[in-house]
Amino acid sequence: MTDQLIPFTNMPIGPPAAAVPATLDRPVMFLHIPKTAGTSFIGTLRNVFGQDRLVRLVSIEESTPGEVGRLLSERPGGLACLAGHIPFHMIAPWQDRCAIFTVLRDPIARVMSLFRFIQQRPPAEQMRLGLNTGFAFNAFITSRHPELFGQINDGMTRMLCGDPHLSTPESSMFWDATPSPRAIAAALRTLEGIDFGIAEDMHNTMRTARAAWGIPYDLDIGRENVTNPTGAAPDIAHCLEIVARNPMDLVLYHRAAWLFATRCSGLETKLDAMAARSAIHAPALGQEVAIGSIPGLQGFHEVEPGGFAWLDSAQSARIHFDLAAPAARIRLRGHAIRHDYPVDEIVIEVNGTRIATRCARGENCWFTLETDAVALRHPVNMLCIRPPYFVSVRHDYPDSRDPRSLSISLANIAFLA
Repeated sequence: MTDQLIPFTNMPIGPPAAAVPATLDRPVMFLHIPKTAGTSFIGTLRNVFGQDRLVRLVSIEESTPGEVGRLLSERPGGLACLAGHIPFHMIAPWQDRCAIFTVLRDPIARVMSLFRFIQQRPPAEQMRLGLNTGFAFNAFITSRHPELFGQINDGMTRMLCGDPHLSTPESSMFWDATPSPRAIAAALRTLEGIDFGIAEDMHNTMRTARAAWGIPYDLDIGRENVTNPTGAAPDIAHCLEIVARNPMDLVLYHRAAWLFATRCSGLETKLDAMAARSAIHAPALGQEVAIGSIPGLQGFHEVEPGGFAWLDSAQSARIHFDLAAPAARIRLRGHAIRHDYPVDEIVIEVNGTRIATRCARGENCWFTLETDAVALRHPVNMLCIRPPYFVSVRHDYPDSRDPRSLSISLANIAFLA
């Protein structure tokens, strides 16, 4: 989560509401290969399915397969997505019970992104990985730390091939960098049996996810954990070092890109014929629902410890919903970045039409916004929230490490008769 240095975490948000289910044939399992735009993709998953129904597996251990099985058994209907740096062999036993998805990236770009990412980490984290502060590329690329070695040397193939020896430092095969046609073929078989995207084509990656999960609206493409914001080209010598250590990933990526392009050629027809199945907020009239329990979001940051989610300045904030009523009023409860923020100028649109609102201010920057009654359509309506402007956190808090620009956050929403 982004460092939060704004003192809003202890504000009351009203009574909690039960999670609102979004129908899925089976939960999504996001196999997150490091440095493949996965952090941004998880942000999309969090918004789409509801933060309370997404579980991130942070620590990957021998017990992980059992933990996956436990979550699938104990949270039926309450679990929409699992995500983590999980090698395929650990989730293979549950393949029939999950909709597995992953994202691949050009091997040179991926390893260079990993290098820049670790350069930006705190010195203590660098030392944990056996690197000195200010380490050079050569120290990184030749690292024998298991956590780095497994990702620097054919990391995508290792995670997808299904062979536990290539993911286990205790195995001699883990340290053997000899290219294995068998491992590449096994990784390709994995890709043929699951849905996947390509980081260099996030537009079609998001369309692939929509088609796989039955989502009836466009998905935002986030940009979190960006390691090369200027787009500077990598050093040629560094590229050659990466190529030498990633022959399997280069072959895998080339073949995967061809398979992905083939699948994308039929996406338009599939999306046109698709019936919406998931990721739509379906509340009951009068039910106040906490923001973390709402599926169908786009354009929101992660829910803060205080129970509210800020609107993302880079994307318009939308909530996709279906309501068993011909019309309703909408009540939003949220928090503004400043005491004098003009919350009465917030624009609320439903299905593209602006709706008149009334605003009531509370203590400590809290406010309630309620709309006039609005006619609804089925099966999907889109609520859009447009704040008048965003404020840089660092402008008001110069010592903050929070790079965001913020305006308002939402804590809960209710649809009223």
